[in-house]
Amino acid sequence: FAWHRGRVPRLVGVEGPTENLEIELQAAGKFVGHVVDEETGRPVGHANVAIYLQQRTDPVMAEVGGAVRGRKPKYAASFFAVAQRWVAKELGPSVWGAQWEGDESIRVWTDADGHFSFGPIGDEVQLEFVITHARYMWSEHDRTARNTIDRTVVKPGETVERTFRLKRGKSISGRVVDESNRGVPDVLVSVDHVAQYKQHWWYRVKQRRARTRRDGSFTVGGLSFGPYTVT
Repeated sequence: FAWHRGRVPRLVGVEGPTENLEIELQAAGKFVGHVVDEETGRPVGHANVAIYLQQRTDPVMAEVGGAVRGRKPKYAASFFAVAQRWVAKELGPSVWGAQWEGDESIRVWTDADGHFSFGPIGDEVQLEFVITHARYMWSEHDRTARNTIDRTVVKPGETVERTFRLKRGKSISGRVVDESNRGVPDVLVSVDHVAQYKQHWWYRVKQRRARTRRDGSFTVGGLSFGPYTVT
């Protein structure tokens, strides 16, 4: 990897030792996002945005058995999977000023007006966004009218702007008590979705969580459709 302020970070594949390696760093592109409530259009501030840098592909059919069109990958899938985690861990703080969260994503937050920006970036990767907020669902933002998945690509020197409309989620409220019916505070409550095909993939691998209040009550929001299991 090579990077410089205002230039696109570049991944270079080298098959063996070399004395002379030239790496061209192009002018950086930038992504600007606007996160709003789907119903009211009001900005959603303090939302966490997970950005995944993926290998570029052509749009592929989302439904099972549909036609799949893909471009030949530049790197082996196993290599890119390892590289993606390294990018988030090593380059996240250095290049984007984003704290590493322990997975393959780079995390940023929306400001009070629902805005966030991400860059420098170039067209060797495509971007997937998962936006997390306690009151909103995890949603697929890249599905087209043809039911294909079409990720965002930012060309060098270009600024791309997108608006993300979040759907209000369902919620589960309850109370945790002991054998004397007294509320138990500070209990971790985890909600797993019995994931179905049309739900966002995060529901298959992640939980929504909350801790009980002093009276043992809790609310877990941002849920998709059920059924759920509560632990």
